[in-house]
Amino acid sequence: MSKVSPLTDEDLYAMMLESPECANLPKPASWFKKFNIQPITARNFKEYLDDDAWMKARAMYVDEKEIRKEPVPGGVRPVLPSEVIPIEITSRPVSVAEVWGLDEQQKREREESKTEPTFEVSQILSEASTVRDKIE
Repeated sequence: MSKVSPLTDEDLYAMMLESPECANLPKPASWFKKFNIQPITARNFKEYLDDDAWMKARAMYVDEKEIRKEPVPGGVRPVLPSEVIPIEITSRPVSVAEVWGLDEQQKREREESKTEPTFEVSQILSEASTVRDKIE
């Protein structure tokens, strides 16, 4: 296996200078003295407004849209054949209690407690029942 030597600061700086965005890229603090780079200074609000930087940035916004109504000549990418997946559809009637998970909840509660529901629980869970005081 061959060893790859790490890039030096000079190599990295030369690569950054090739970029058109070099002035906006962050640089290590040690580079400012080493390569004689002027650090970016903060501007006050009046200078910012006088410079119209926000207006220049807004002018650079591209609002053009390209609308294509037919496919690109030659296609965009190859279309692979889709895999055939066998599907089996079964249907059966579903009760309302099953949809809301009431049957499963009652089975779980019975298995956990191993006892039948109490009178009050049966009264509440029964269809069209109202909760009222237990008559003794």
